[in-house]
Amino acid sequence: MNNENIGTGLSWVRISWDASPSVYVDYYLVELVPLIYDDLTGEDVPHFELKQTLKVERDLQSGEIATQTTFHNLQPNVKFRVSVGAVDTYHNISPIVTDEILSGEFPAMQDGDITLAPLVLMSNGVKALWSTTISEGLINKFQIFADTTDFTELTADRLQYEGMANVTFIPANSWLYVKLRAIDILGRSSPVLSDVIDASPNNAEDNSGV
Repeated sequence: MNNENIGTGLSWVRISWDASPSVYVDYYLVELVPLIYDDLTGEDVPHFELKQTLKVERDLQSGEIATQTTFHNLQPNVKFRVSVGAVDTYHNISPIVTDEILSGEFPAMQDGDITLAPLVLMSNGVKALWSTTISEGLINKFQIFADTTDFTELTADRLQYEGMANVTFIPANSWLYVKLRAIDILGRSSPVLSDVIDASPNNAEDNSGV
């Protein structure tokens, strides 16, 4: 099986494979499944709910079945698992051939791609708000970490929010140190952004009218 990246912006992936020696082949079944990095397991996880499937059938004029196909309008720099099988006239499928391909490229996130707005003091806590200039299709998740003292390790016990929203509430009643990062679909982290606020009850009362 040979895979090829073509195009810019939204990518195309062209896939080719060796013809089956069977004379009873009816069509080839081709599946494309995105593999998204999971930072908890350190592995690429297939997302079958996003898979695309094509049937490459016999040409009625030539009588031949092509041994290549193209998937269009894919996000760039996404890893995909490609699977190809030959289906005969009796609906039997051959052993599946698999390979992986990366659909183009996009750079890792840099300073300025993610912005953390100043923390907002609220009753019984703090509101964190952020924005990005990166296409959300290239971001896997945002993560907000917080602690009552300054920290550098982004550990699970400090994780306050994980998802695709751009705002979250963090319960707090003392000084709160907050850090934000984004993880792209290749598992790469953005630069970490930080802020700190005094969320003690006295300070919240002093700012209640602001």
